[in-house]
Amino acid sequence: EETRNLIRSCAGLWMEAIADEFSASPGDPITVNITFVNRFEQPFRLESLVFPDTRPDSVLHIPLEKNNPVTIEATLQIPESMSISQPYWLKEKPTAGMFTFSDMELLEYPDNQPSIHIVATISIGNRFLGYTLPVFFRWNDRVNGESYRPFEIRPPVTLNLDDHVSIFRNNSPKEIQVRLKSHSPDITGDIKLTAPEKWKIEPSSIPFALENKYDEQIFTFTVHPPKSADEAVLKAETIIRGRAYSSELIEISYPHIGRQVYFPESRIKAVKLDITIPAGKIAYIMGAGDTVPDVLRNIGYDVTILNDDLMENIDMSDFDAVITGVRAYNTRERLIHAQTRLLEYVYNGGTLIVQYNVTYGLLTHDIGPYPFTIGRDRISVETAPLTIIDPEHRLFTYPNVITNSDFDGWVQERGLYFATRWDERYTPLIYGHDPGEPERKGGMLYAEYGKGVFIYSAYSWFRQLPAGVPGAYRLFVNMISAGSHDGN
Repeated sequence: EETRNLIRSCAGLWMEAIADEFSASPGDPITVNITFVNRFEQPFRLESLVFPDTRPDSVLHIPLEKNNPVTIEATLQIPESMSISQPYWLKEKPTAGMFTFSDMELLEYPDNQPSIHIVATISIGNRFLGYTLPVFFRWNDRVNGESYRPFEIRPPVTLNLDDHVSIFRNNSPKEIQVRLKSHSPDITGDIKLTAPEKWKIEPSSIPFALENKYDEQIFTFTVHPPKSADEAVLKAETIIRGRAYSSELIEISYPHIGRQVYFPESRIKAVKLDITIPAGKIAYIMGAGDTVPDVLRNIGYDVTILNDDLMENIDMSDFDAVITGVRAYNTRERLIHAQTRLLEYVYNGGTLIVQYNVTYGLLTHDIGPYPFTIGRDRISVETAPLTIIDPEHRLFTYPNVITNSDFDGWVQERGLYFATRWDERYTPLIYGHDPGEPERKGGMLYAEYGKGVFIYSAYSWFRQLPAGVPGAYRLFVNMISAGSHDGN
């Protein structure tokens, strides 16, 4: 193969197969233009084209003369049995920390093989060379000019949900929207949202008809939670000609990596919380980026995002708590100019919650009212036991009583960049450790300062809250309420 490609490069032999669209579904036809340009003095001959599984082969014997392009148009029929285009390591459900796939021979490939390809046989003299031409889609981008993307095989429809977690803090129903998109013309069927028996979905199904390829339609379902605390997985599904489809479309496209699409199951985690949430106004200072503000709004808090101007000028006494996002003290340069105001806010009765920051590149080491040092300690195993040091501490009793069960179901990790040294006026509240490592107590430090409360919490709330971990919600609400006099 390397020798054939060397010959191709030295001869300046251009070969490409371009589809008229960037995707299609199994059973659909596509038009492909296969173009050859010989830029070399030596004449080549196009002997044949092989279309694996998509149409009969073609025997051609067409001479390829210098700088005389040859284009062949072919209609390909995508087999009903053809696999959907997605990375082979994402087709099956992964285990904890490990991708899963059954065909180990795929390990030699850094990416998927082309969804559709054509094999061209070129002759020079009495030598025959076979070249595999992956099918691409080509277009002119206004910024980047001529651009290519691999041709994709997609399901006839995909079902995307705006969120993957829905939190129910009381018995009130919620509306959940499903965005249905066609990838084949003239699609009709029924769409439904399925759930365990405790959860009630209305309506049970909705008929649909999408006339054109890439048409979209939004369908709304009303979800009624059970009366008691519960977790459930709701699944969006369509029935088309007696066959069920339940994939959503995820597209990843950045200039520095190859384009990827994949089609995980369309599902949403519904969580009915056993939780008390006092009304409150929160100011949030974004750091490197997280979705915690949206999560807090969804459970009833009034959240204001503080830009640089507001951070330095707004009256913070209006807020029940101020929260800094992940790595805020690494990324928000103006934060150091607002630090005095933040600590004055705490002294006058406010609650300041600082989420994790990394050791390197801190804009200030004076994050809290008293000295503490952020290190590299962490608890990486999400199931590592955590112990509450003082269960009677108000952070574990108001407004929600926190127990060890609230540390169940955490995802990816416990926390990172714990404090390693701290002033005696801080109280560590939780400890734990990874297997074989010493205890880590610096994941949550609590201090009273003046009339208010300062908390440094390096536990991974930015992962747990978007994942719908019930105990994380209960404990985070307690942190927000730490300065409330109602719990005294």
